[in-house]
Amino acid sequence: MTERKHRNSDKLPRREQLPREKQLPQDVINFIFDLSQTLSEQSRLLEEERAVRKSFEQAAITDAVTGLGNRRYLQMYCEELIKRKQGIGILFIDLKRFKPVNDTYGHDAGDELLKTIAKRLKEFSRPSDAVVRLGGDEFAILIPNISLENLDKRKQGFLETIENSKITRQGTKISVSASIGIAVKTSYETIEEFVKRADES
Repeated sequence: MTERKHRNSDKLPRREQLPREKQLPQDVINFIFDLSQTLSEQSRLLEEERAVRKSFEQAAITDAVTGLGNRRYLQMYCEELIKRKQGIGILFIDLKRFKPVNDTYGHDAGDELLKTIAKRLKEFSRPSDAVVRLGGDEFAILIPNISLENLDKRKQGFLETIENSKITRQGTKISVSASIGIAVKTSYETIEEFVKRADES
């Protein structure tokens, strides 16, 4: 019985070990370890750099107060629609009586009102619409593939949305009204000319 166990144990696989002369020197092992650590750190830094770059790129097309797209975003959105050969309609919004809000209640109140209006405009818009703040008291809404007639129909809803966007300061409800110009881009005008035409309409 003991002899049989001994024979069976001879058949068990044994861990192979490199001969001492074939084992890597300790300094080589240390070098490989240090190199792997360095590559891992470089990979981490590269990911951080990409994240920072993406953050800066996003900031370049985002309005700091409302979080909407800015004028540069409007330009990029129009260019994308033109590339896809889609029509573009625009509602150019100019807030009325906004300056007295800043003068009477301060810029914090003005910023809060802008954020409230921006949120309401986004909620009233369709997913394919682009709501942007051009600066100051000016907003714009870009709508793909819409006729001038339908653009004019949607205008009233946005006017009411703005007038119903209220904040409260010192017990007083504050709101503003707006004027809205509309335009549908023609093939022969630039994006700047298109926006200007809506502003002046």
